[in-house]
Amino acid sequence: LKSDFTVDNFFIEQNVKDTPLDTLRDDLGIYLKVLRSSMIELINEDYADFVNLSTNLVGLDTSIEKLKQPLERVQKEVGLAESDIQSTLDRVQNLLQQQADIREKKTSLSNLREIFETLSKVERMLGAEGDDVIGSDVTERIAGDINFLLFSTTKMKDSVLIEELRPRLHSVCDRMNSSLDITLIKALQDGDITILSKCCRTYATIDRISSAEQLVREKMVRPALAQILTESNLENHAHGLKGIFKEALNVIPQKLTPLVEITTEDSSVNSDASLKGFDFLVNAYWPEVWTYIKENLSFIFSPGNPSQFFKYFTDSNYFLNELESYLHTEDAIKRLRTHANYREFSSSWNLPVYYQIRFQEIAAQLENSLQTLGGLEAAATAVNDKDNFKLAASQMLVQAVKSCFHEEIFLRPLGDKFLKLSFQLVSRYIHWAKECVTRFCEDDLIIEDVDDLHPSTPATSTKGVGLSKSNTAKDVQNLQAVVGGKTHRRSASDQLSGQSGQHAAGHNNTRKPVETVRPTSLSDLVLIYCDICELSATMPEILIALTQPLYPAANLKPAADSCAISLRAVLPELEKTIIDNSVEEPLRLVKQVADIPRMYRRTNRDTPSKPCQYINSIVTTFTDFKNAQAPVCPTESINSWLTQMTDAILKVYLVNVTDVLTNVTKMEESLKKLKKVRERGAASGAAGSSTSGGSGGAGNKPGGLLSDDDKIRTQLYIDVMYFARELEKLGVDGGNNIAEIRQVVAKAAEHILPQLQL
Repeated sequence: LKSDFTVDNFFIEQNVKDTPLDTLRDDLGIYLKVLRSSMIELINEDYADFVNLSTNLVGLDTSIEKLKQPLERVQKEVGLAESDIQSTLDRVQNLLQQQADIREKKTSLSNLREIFETLSKVERMLGAEGDDVIGSDVTERIAGDINFLLFSTTKMKDSVLIEELRPRLHSVCDRMNSSLDITLIKALQDGDITILSKCCRTYATIDRISSAEQLVREKMVRPALAQILTESNLENHAHGLKGIFKEALNVIPQKLTPLVEITTEDSSVNSDASLKGFDFLVNAYWPEVWTYIKENLSFIFSPGNPSQFFKYFTDSNYFLNELESYLHTEDAIKRLRTHANYREFSSSWNLPVYYQIRFQEIAAQLENSLQTLGGLEAAATAVNDKDNFKLAASQMLVQAVKSCFHEEIFLRPLGDKFLKLSFQLVSRYIHWAKECVTRFCEDDLIIEDVDDLHPSTPATSTKGVGLSKSNTAKDVQNLQAVVGGKTHRRSASDQLSGQSGQHAAGHNNTRKPVETVRPTSLSDLVLIYCDICELSATMPEILIALTQPLYPAANLKPAADSCAISLRAVLPELEKTIIDNSVEEPLRLVKQVADIPRMYRRTNRDTPSKPCQYINSIVTTFTDFKNAQAPVCPTESINSWLTQMTDAILKVYLVNVTDVLTNVTKMEESLKKLKKVRERGAASGAAGSSTSGGSGGAGNKPGGLLSDDDKIRTQLYIDVMYFARELEKLGVDGGNNIAEIRQVVAKAAEHILPQLQL
């Protein structure tokens, strides 16, 4: 049976199993019968035991009472024995404690006697020396005794006798310390390595290493640096801060070399392990240097003059590097860098303000270049053969990036910030390029809005076939020049020729227009495109070349490549804007194909022999575009743009030509049907002849002359073939579109080509 069995849970489980209650009742009844039979069998098997159970318990109470008294007696005896043993243990422990106290007092008495004897011996030795200076050998022996006295008095500090002896002990220590200090300074001045070693060993024995370092700082380092690290010396020194730091470094070989050599932790220099623990450069020399810098030269930390601040910072780093060269182990260098004065010195440099000043200087140069004439000022003469930039803004970007890592600007503690600044400069240039595209597109929208206000102006006059500016565009631009507003570009022809600003300036000589951002022309977008292509190719190399010497272990190639990727991401938008604007006028011109039927239907014009003016204008647009951009743009880019322009034009041209030919065919069939109806309904041959003479639009005319419809087909054929030939001369591949449109016009004019001498 489960410990948590309940009837309710049992019925719930059975209900989940979909067991009917009748079946459950029958099963439980059968199980009850089985349990009853099992119980009866169990009783029958153990019946004798059940019957004897009560018989075996008779007299058990009497037996228990008999055992109770002996057990209580034993318990009492054990308690008495335990108390006797405990009292005996207490007496033994008291005796042992008394014995320990006696032993401790004997030891204390022995120590007191030894202290007294040792102190008396030291006093006799000092009295035998007479003068203030004690011999180095005697000093070493006295140092051992004093070390013992100090240790012993520390253990027995509560003794009354020790308190009485303490003045004598202090007097002895003062006498020895004074003599030891004098001996150390004299040996250091004389360069006596043997005596210096004994003195240092003595200082280590009596645990006065810090006192020795402080003594050297006050007696040797401070007087030497007092006349060196001063503001007047800095102003008068020919080599500035670096010069006085060199003088300060010369103090080490002049004053401290013997001490440094015998106390260094480098086993190759000093094999005497007993002189370990001294660090005169870190604990004596450097704190004094920092004290004089803080008191006399604190102005070097001011970043007000960034160039001077940079020089002070690099000179200080030179000093620290030279100082570390005197430290022979990594542990010594680590102690110097973790020294509290070292941290204070490093935190005194106001590097964030210096970076902000440099940031403003570098970023302002690029920003001014981007604002001058809208950033579209022509580039200066190339500094070297690798400089192929067309705009001054692009040159300034490269110059600004190089300035971030210039040897007179870049500081290693600010390396991450200057690297980030170089990426920010590239990002600012990319944003400017997108702004130029946006400004260019906004100019186009203004032109379209103005054209919508003059619906009576013919479409062909908006941008002339000779790539001249439309009168409407000139009027709007002149109006904006008069009111001092922003001057905008007005047509693709001005973008190609670069003359968009001259027309507005010459319109009204009596009012001088306000100087604003120069309007962006198509030629400007091409120059931006070329410069971005050049930047995306050269910027990673420039960044790697600038950062690799500074961080040889860092892999900055992915970051440099990301700049190139960001620059190249602008190219598709530029390319689309250039192509869309360049095909804007040709797309309007190509729609003039629909006017060809009106030129020949019922006009008795001669048979066409030369292309229409609209196709000449389109070819001229292509030619002018290629000639205008060839000096500044790579041939591959120009050909790619011309190819895309051709595809865009041919798609519209094919639709228009197909529509015209379809309409001509429908018109021709309608005229033929009309002719047949008239001939069938005419009463006489004369009437039929008259009807035939009036149709004039279908079939070949007498004498081998072409019908109006065939003249239309001929003109389309001449235009398409001329366009195809000119594209081949320009080196443009028309692809499937040119082949398809040639096939369409050739098929339409195949029945009349033998009559033409084309």
